[in-house]
Formats: sequence, structure tokens, C-alpha cells
Amino acid sequence: MSGEGEAQVSRCAAALFTDVKKNGWYHEAVDFVCENGLMDSTDTLLFDPGHTAMRATVFEALYRLAGQPDMTGVEIPFVDAQEHEWYYDALCWAYENGVAEGYSQTTFAPLAPVS
Repeated sequence: MSGEGEAQVSRCAAALFTDVKKNGWYHEAVDFVCENGLMDSTDTLLFDPGHTAMRATVFEALYRLAGQPDMTGVEIPFVDAQEHEWYYDALCWAYENGVAEGYSQTTFAPLAPVS
């Protein structure tokens, strides 16, 4: 616990990645999502800020921001989203909460790029 008059230590999560420029327009956003556990890096030393995000990645970040509520028993109608996939609970959450819809009644396209 910090007391009065103690200096605040500024953390820079983005400084851990070799591909995040200190002056990059995205630097503070990378710090935020890393410090809050909303996104993971693509590699130990890479964040890959120039990579196009997938639908599943965006919904995973929103699901984590929502506190990762238990999705046990929630069913979704999409044949291209399987329970063993890393993004399954996030897609259940997004669908159940009206955050996202599928491309069709049976297709979600979780790995499609976000435009």
C-alpha cells in the first residue's frame, strides 16, 4: 500500500515488446490492454501492433473487460465456433449480450478480420 508522498512508479507494458515504438500512436493503447489483461502478445517479445485483428480477438478483449462471466450452459448456433477454441466463451458472451451477430444464422467467422 502506498503512503502519502511516495512516488508513483510508472509502468510501461509496451516497453517489453521489441515491435512497439515508444513514439507510436498506439503505444498507450498497448500499455492499457496489457496492464488490464485484455489482450495477449503474439510472442514473448512481440505484440504485433500492425497486424489486423480478428473478430475473436476483439470479442475476447471485450469479454475480459466484462470480467469473463461464466458462460457454462450458454449455447450459440454457429457451426464454425467449437467449445475447445480459445475464443468460445467470448463468442458466447458477445452473442448472448447482443454485442455481435454472425455472418449468417449458423456462421460466425471468428477468425475473419475486423475492418
